[in-house]
Amino acid sequence: MLRALQTPTNPVDRHFLLLTIVQQAYRNRNNPEMRSILLKHARQHVDEFSGLAGPLKQELGKLPQVPTFPYLATVLTEDGHYDEAIEVCRKAINFGLDDGTKSGFAGRIERIRKKQHRTAG
Repeated sequence: MLRALQTPTNPVDRHFLLLTIVQQAYRNRNNPEMRSILLKHARQHVDEFSGLAGPLKQELGKLPQVPTFPYLATVLTEDGHYDEAIEVCRKAINFGLDDGTKSGFAGRIERIRKKQHRTAG
């Protein structure tokens, strides 16, 4: 799958390729190599999402849930990169994405901030 990233494709296929890589790596994130793959490609997916969102919405009728955003926020929080995790959540909110939780990305930001303050204190 990682080699497939080098092959030009349409934005919808690109989204699902990046998403699949991130999902596989997230399941195995306790393995340092997989965690590194997860962080690299989740950041790449988030960075590229502005170019993927329009074609996805056009193809699917609406934006689907994009687990890359909560997965990346979770791992960044686990690693103590709270500000970056909050920024990922803000980007998701700006795209109008839903993380599937009752409180959404706004609630996730609050939980990250609480954890950040506990760690700082």
